[in-house]
Amino acid sequence: MKKICRSLAAVVLIFSMILLSSCTRPEQSVEENGKYDLLFGASSTAGMAYQWVTAFCELINDHSDTVQASAITTLGSSENINLLAANEIDAGISTNIVASTAMLGEADWEGRPVSGLNIVSYMYADYCYICVPKNSPAETVEDLRGKRVNIGEKGGGVYTGMVAVLKALGLDETYFKPYYLSLSDAVSSMQDGALDAVFIYGSATNSSIMELQASKTGLKVIGFTPDEISTICENNTALKPVEMTASYEGIPPVSTVGGAMCFMATEKLPVEVSHELCRILDEYHDEFVTNTRWAETSTPANTAGLTGGLIPLSEGTAQYLREIGID
Repeated sequence: MKKICRSLAAVVLIFSMILLSSCTRPEQSVEENGKYDLLFGASSTAGMAYQWVTAFCELINDHSDTVQASAITTLGSSENINLLAANEIDAGISTNIVASTAMLGEADWEGRPVSGLNIVSYMYADYCYICVPKNSPAETVEDLRGKRVNIGEKGGGVYTGMVAVLKALGLDETYFKPYYLSLSDAVSSMQDGALDAVFIYGSATNSSIMELQASKTGLKVIGFTPDEISTICENNTALKPVEMTASYEGIPPVSTVGGAMCFMATEKLPVEVSHELCRILDEYHDEFVTNTRWAETSTPANTAGLTGGLIPLSEGTAQYLREIGID
């Protein structure tokens, strides 16, 4: 009887260990070949971020003796922050406004702030802008009051970024008739005449918006007035005045607000791994840009420019910057 009890206890213990191990990634995942196995949260396949991440993973796998990387599709910034907090990925892309919101325990993270986030590298600038049909009479946010506006999927980075911008402007979702569609679904709805505007918080170009522009609906891009920009930036220091000078073909420069798209990790990522990732980014930057033009601004100098904010640089990043003479 005792033997049976001991056997049952052993089975229960092993089963519990399996369950626990399946809930989170180990703090240091090392493959049989001795390389650190890096799981990278990207975005939907339509975005610049997905192209950036997949190209970077290829670069790592081609040139690192200590790290191998793979990418997964996600909803983007917000989901990646949650996956990082749950220790289910090792790195993930996020706008600094979304990561800051999570660390402050605001919006989707109210009452449960995320701690321990680190920036490993700057990727590229991100922007807040509004897409409307080419023949739309709307010229400002005020013109969209009560209109059918897509704010982004709840739980996604576009939604979280837009809510932060609207809050800084003194508005909320009820100012519009809000919709919470994926970007591809929102574009289809706009083409069908079911939406008046689509909000974007992210990269300066997106393949779904390019499809909208190429359709009979066409595209006009709206930013913010000088007064609105001043109000937004005064109320949210993670946002800065920016000029979106190069976006969609034929679209003139747009005055708006924005921040930085970064790739993030947590304090659990080993120092030597984040150091290696920064080395690969720097030493093979030209090859990276050849593979994707979105990597042009992914430089150590731009990463160093992120110091002093709410989210610290990872220790491996700071170490690498010191080694190449950038403080």
